[in-house]
Amino acid sequence: MIFSHQVTRVKKAAFLSSLVLVTAIALLYFHNMENWSKQPDYGYALRSATGFNVIGVVTRAGQQVGLKTGDQILRINNSTISSLEEIRGKLNRQPGGENIYLIDRGGKRLEITIENHALGFARVFMRSGYNFVTGLCYIFIGILVFLMKPYYRASTIFYLFCITFGSLLFFLFRVGRLEPSWLGLVHIFLYTFSPALFINLALSFPEKRNIVISMPYVTILPYVLSAILFAGICSVTKEMLGIPKIWFLMLMAYFVPSVFIFLFSCLYAWLRSSSQIVRVRSKLILLGSALTASLPLLDTLTNAIFDVYLVPGFNYYLPFLIIFPLVIAYTIIKHNLFDLDAAIRRTFGYILATLGIALLYTTFIYVPSMVFGRFQLSQSPVYIIFIIVLILFFFSVIRSRLQRVIDRIYYRVEYDYHDAIRKISDKMRSLMKLDEIGKTMIDTIKNTLFIDSGCVMVLDVENHCFKCLISSNEMVQRKDDLVRRSSIDAEREIAKTAQANSSTMEISTDEPFLRAIAKTKTLVTCYDIQEDPYFQTEKRSHEEFFKKVNATLIIPMVYKEKLTGLLSLGQKKSGKFYCQEDINLLITLANQGAVAIENTKMVEEILEKERLEAKIMDAFGKYVSQEVRDQILDGNIPLDGEVKEVTILFADLRNFTSLAETTPPKEVVKLINGYFTEMVESIRQHNGLVLQFIGDEIEAVFGAPLPLNDHPEHAVRAALEMRKRLDLMNAGLEKQGYCPLRHGIGIHTGSVVAANIGSRDRKSYAMVGDTVNLASRIQGLNKELNTDILISSTTREMLSDDIMATKLPAMKVKGKKQPVEIYKIK
Repeated sequence: MIFSHQVTRVKKAAFLSSLVLVTAIALLYFHNMENWSKQPDYGYALRSATGFNVIGVVTRAGQQVGLKTGDQILRINNSTISSLEEIRGKLNRQPGGENIYLIDRGGKRLEITIENHALGFARVFMRSGYNFVTGLCYIFIGILVFLMKPYYRASTIFYLFCITFGSLLFFLFRVGRLEPSWLGLVHIFLYTFSPALFINLALSFPEKRNIVISMPYVTILPYVLSAILFAGICSVTKEMLGIPKIWFLMLMAYFVPSVFIFLFSCLYAWLRSSSQIVRVRSKLILLGSALTASLPLLDTLTNAIFDVYLVPGFNYYLPFLIIFPLVIAYTIIKHNLFDLDAAIRRTFGYILATLGIALLYTTFIYVPSMVFGRFQLSQSPVYIIFIIVLILFFFSVIRSRLQRVIDRIYYRVEYDYHDAIRKISDKMRSLMKLDEIGKTMIDTIKNTLFIDSGCVMVLDVENHCFKCLISSNEMVQRKDDLVRRSSIDAEREIAKTAQANSSTMEISTDEPFLRAIAKTKTLVTCYDIQEDPYFQTEKRSHEEFFKKVNATLIIPMVYKEKLTGLLSLGQKKSGKFYCQEDINLLITLANQGAVAIENTKMVEEILEKERLEAKIMDAFGKYVSQEVRDQILDGNIPLDGEVKEVTILFADLRNFTSLAETTPPKEVVKLINGYFTEMVESIRQHNGLVLQFIGDEIEAVFGAPLPLNDHPEHAVRAALEMRKRLDLMNAGLEKQGYCPLRHGIGIHTGSVVAANIGSRDRKSYAMVGDTVNLASRIQGLNKELNTDILISSTTREMLSDDIMATKLPAMKVKGKKQPVEIYKIK
């Protein structure tokens, strides 16, 4: 761990040091431009490719006196020159002064005098400022990519390439001498090491080459060659303008092939790579390279064939040079989007349309002059305005046609995205079953994107796992086996197979990949597992997860910031990878699927709660209190069995059989229902629960299912209330001519097992144990002792003193070896 922190600090220090160095170079170069603005315009500029004394660029002052590119300087101010330093030493730099040049032009010697006039910052910026800004753009792109994908191999190499090549662009067109002088060595360093970075980029991107994996030291060889070139050039000159011809040719022999190595690497990856994302990246880089070279090549061709320049100067190429790093940056940062998004597509369409319009403008303006000589109409402002208006009028049509061509070639749009989204929304709103939602999601993906496999996984909160709701893998495999069967049989078999697999595939929420995606809540591809440092610590485990679900792409299904499911997808049957529109469609499908699944779960929970309430009412009867029912529904009361300390009460009508024989049945039912109503009300008023009616007998419990303090006293007071109500009821019966009713009540306190007991089809809440049996036996003693309320000694010990109880002789009861002590309640 300590070593890891040290490595991280070293990386950060290296990154910050490189930023400081590049910033210092940029500031120094800008300071040089300010100094050059005060220097005179000598009429020309030299180029490394042509030698120290051959004019490479002619400025305004040189054009005014007839200086031409390729003129060789022999003498300056009557002094011969043999090196770049001698040229600088012989120049007259005084404002208002002049320099006399003896030049050789194709064997003819000419003497030319150029007066000194200050350049001014505007003219300096026109020459050196644009390449400076372009270089800054390269550096900014490199920094941005690195910060968005810090310490990726590809992003790190690309960052080094951008700051090196971007800094090199600073020096592309210098107006004057560099100060301090060691900036010349920096220029040489940048020139010699840029090819090494091109080669290193080719070895690492768009994919790491096998040679790098088997022989890591191979990446060092280009830098060794660059170091040799740098040392060799520095041994003969301290700045690029003074480089001998042979060394410059050697440098170009290294620089140009390095660029082609990178392009060839991309071309090879596009045509031969087994990775689809690598092929898409390579195609995109090649497209960006083509766009980068488009204007320079087109301008060169029109110049060579028609002697016409599309743009006034080299600086107009610079915006196109920025396309190259932008494309590479896009493929590094947005590698999980697999293709160009709409904005970049429109940009490419506009660029191509602009090039086409530039060509049309050139054709209409210059071709008539070339064919007909001095064609007056083509020089007329009216004609030019007419052509411009005509082009602008057709611009939208031209651009839209070019855009369709781009879409067809690079994106191959195969479905109507908006129509697909609308269909998804319509379907999801009407589905109320989980299996229907899963089937709709898989069918939508298969029918729209034509994937070879897919799976919808849903979180099972209770079991802490993700279960496969439905999968297309099994459907595809089984379909091949069922080709010879009838279509109906095949569909049934496929449905059975899918159902069986969906019930067996379970993945624990402790799976490392599931924990990782629960944090990020963003889509993950198999390429992210290979490249993203976030997944590197448990890379092998993540790879196994992708293999297990046969996935290329996994999209999280998120509801209220929580991971509730996964949409796992394989490859597209077309062989192409998922493009931006595919990703947008899938994310929309996953989001709507997550909402639909959660809505379905909530509906199922409501229905289940209603079913549970019905079961509770069925198990407890209609006499259960609302409070008890609510506690059970909220899950506060376990019904699968628990040991509880309770008080059991049994009440039994006396001589009910004889009453039933002498009374009409309807009257008997009316009498017994009236009795039960009064007795149950007495029990409920004292927080008891009627468990069941056994003929003319009532069984009740105090202390279950809800805990109840002093439950023995509640039971006894309920019995006293029952006695009082029976007296009032008998008074009414006597007026109606009926004999009074009598009952016996037995009460005992002890441990029972409380649970839902019964068959699969019919269950009821019941108390099981010796306590129940003894309470029933005590109730039976009332007939023998001619009493109405008897309690056990256990219950008596728990009563308050204000309840009057008389101890009776111990009685022998069935099932007990020892006599039972009982008390009569007065």
